[in-house]
Amino acid sequence: MCSIGGFISRDPIEPWKARRLSSALLHFGLSRGDQSSGIFYNNTLLKRAVSATDLINADDFYELFSTPNNSNICLTHTRFPTSGERGDDQAHPFWVGNTISVHNGSIHNCKHVRDKWKLDKPSGVDSELFTQAIAKYGIYKLPQIADDLSASAAIAVLDNDTLYLARDGNPLEYMTILDGDNPITIFASTATQVTSTINHLWLIPRLPTTTTLPQNKIFSITPDGELDEVGPFYTMPPLTPTSKAFQTAKQFWDDWDIPTDSSAYSWRAPYPSSSKSKTGGGSKAKKDRNRNGTSSHHKKAR
Repeated sequence: MCSIGGFISRDPIEPWKARRLSSALLHFGLSRGDQSSGIFYNNTLLKRAVSATDLINADDFYELFSTPNNSNICLTHTRFPTSGERGDDQAHPFWVGNTISVHNGSIHNCKHVRDKWKLDKPSGVDSELFTQAIAKYGIYKLPQIADDLSASAAIAVLDNDTLYLARDGNPLEYMTILDGDNPITIFASTATQVTSTINHLWLIPRLPTTTTLPQNKIFSITPDGELDEVGPFYTMPPLTPTSKAFQTAKQFWDDWDIPTDSSAYSWRAPYPSSSKSKTGGGSKAKKDRNRNGTSSHHKKAR
């Protein structure tokens, strides 16, 4: 369990506001991971194997926001490790070429995906596969790559200056507010992380509820909070009566006399026909199943 977060604004935000937004997203993500933390902002990557508390009080964190800039996008992450080592290199975000990404979740079949798609993950962390895949093949190939995964995922990706969000299983919330006439969309793993961040900066006594990002689709997102669907995003393996996961669960259900109709326990939404026609991605098994039921990374400065 990790936290991801960030924001996108139409116009650049004053540096002090951007710092408070970023530090709040990291601080309120601490409950989901405190082994390491990181941020991408102003074309600079800063990540360390320290808690968010230590990162946001570091001198180089303040330096990110020391002068006016043209940056209008930020990505944050706090890590609870599930794979790989625990050094600075393993902290998020990951940056390859023009692609920067953060991930909450885990990938259980890394070797299969690496071999099939000829990907590398120098950090040793499963999450880096998303960055490497998008950097190598582009965002529009991600539906097909995700279809080969056995994983849970919520991701935020900055690719060629466009921000994308997607999730399958793991949570992701967002809210759009106006700072004067400047729209800002703030996103994070939980509603509390979003609303607490907004309250930290603007002290708004009551906020509307956040919006849950629709599951199983990749979206680009604008500062106004408008979503544009890119394609499907299915990372979890299908739960079929012949799968090992289903057989294990069936034994539990038998022990507790719980019905074992597989269609009742499918955790994926039906495969969207519009997405399928746009992308053509996805394995036949998954479609059929759904029809049925510096290091201390300061990369810029290194």
